[in-house]
Amino acid sequence: MLQFVLLDLDENLPVGITSLLQQLTKEQIPFFVLPIISSTDCPTKNNHFFTTQISCSEKTKMIEEQADTTSLTEQKLQQLILLSNNQHLEPSDCLLITICPTLALAAKNEGFVSFGYCDAGSSTRFPSIPLVLEGLEDVELSFLKREFAHALHEPAYICETNRCDIKELPLSDIPTLYEMLQQETILRSIPNLSPISKTLHQESVSTQFTNVHTTTAQKEAIPFLLEPLGTLSEELEKHEAYIRYVYPFSYYGVWGIYHKEMGQLIGRIGITELMLHNEPEYVLEYFIHHSYRRCGYASECVNAILHYAKELETDTICVCIHKQNTASLNVLSRCIFPYEEIQAEQVGIRCFRIFLN
Repeated sequence: MLQFVLLDLDENLPVGITSLLQQLTKEQIPFFVLPIISSTDCPTKNNHFFTTQISCSEKTKMIEEQADTTSLTEQKLQQLILLSNNQHLEPSDCLLITICPTLALAAKNEGFVSFGYCDAGSSTRFPSIPLVLEGLEDVELSFLKREFAHALHEPAYICETNRCDIKELPLSDIPTLYEMLQQETILRSIPNLSPISKTLHQESVSTQFTNVHTTTAQKEAIPFLLEPLGTLSEELEKHEAYIRYVYPFSYYGVWGIYHKEMGQLIGRIGITELMLHNEPEYVLEYFIHHSYRRCGYASECVNAILHYAKELETDTICVCIHKQNTASLNVLSRCIFPYEEIQAEQVGIRCFRIFLN
């Protein structure tokens, strides 16, 4: 979890830094600018942006301890270590954004998460650094948090409701999710839409199940599965690849719904790009564990994800629901965005298009 941001930028602080500092302040994430400067040097009237708790005597101590070092990179690296220690944080809790490739790599080797920064069109290269920012004008803190988590190979936070957190699914939660997907009520309620093959007809789905272990309930529900379920080991292998190749490169995907108070996985929600009527469409899917149904969790999570999608400038999202799945139809009826029913491609399925703008 991102808990401290360190900025090593040009003496002329870049355009857009004020917005980033405002976002950090709003979310109460402390930050510091290297080399050490006072709040009066900040190019904004809101000097409280520099909210680190380091005293003047500690600053002096830092500078004195750095006097014997031989390079600017080493000096700054020692500053980073002292700053994180002062905050009682591990290096892996801290994000460094720097213009210096050697400092980025040195800090990464010490356990910090390092991102590079350069002007657009710059020839500066940052070997082994996961992200290089070209300007700060449009950088959102939510984006930095997401990339920070990915750099640590941890699940990224997507959004939240009053009672739930929605975030990427770690591999450790796949057995729990797999158990949920074995429930016959869930298997019968999720339409057959595969993000891998885009469109699956019943014949091709049956073919894919030829050599896959399935329960009777699964076989009966094949036309209404989001994806054919394999064995647990197969699902673990698929999700491991999903973590590596989908989460870091897409703002859409399949995420877990976690109860805030209990910290427990209670469902799944996601947005995938599929082909409907030979046109690419973003499609919403969701389900809640039977123990937590009829409590409004699905409705609040659906509306939160639709807001998330709207911020990504998506105009419409479709949802496909089994005609007998009255619970999901009720969730849709509580959607805060307007929607209309569209023609479904499968018998027994109702499809709707939700308008976000």
